[in-house]
Amino acid sequence: TDGIWCVLPNSFPENFVIKTTSVKKPKLTISYPGAMLNIMVKEGFTNDQYQELTEPSSLSYVTRSENSIFFEVDG
Repeated sequence: TDGIWCVLPNSFPENFVIKTTSVKKPKLTISYPGAMLNIMVKEGFTNDQYQELTEPSSLSYVTRSENSIFFEVDG
């Protein structure tokens, strides 16, 4: 599957609206469950030792952080 399902109580805040000072975008809506889950997964499960081959002839690698787990709220 490409998704993880969970059930949240009806009283759980789904969206959080932030008022901005921008005339073009006076408010910003954030999916609260999605944002919190993504922050927690990033902090706990990011691979900071991900290596990518950059030069095959010399077997040179670049080390970087990688996380391919992202949550979205739908339904």
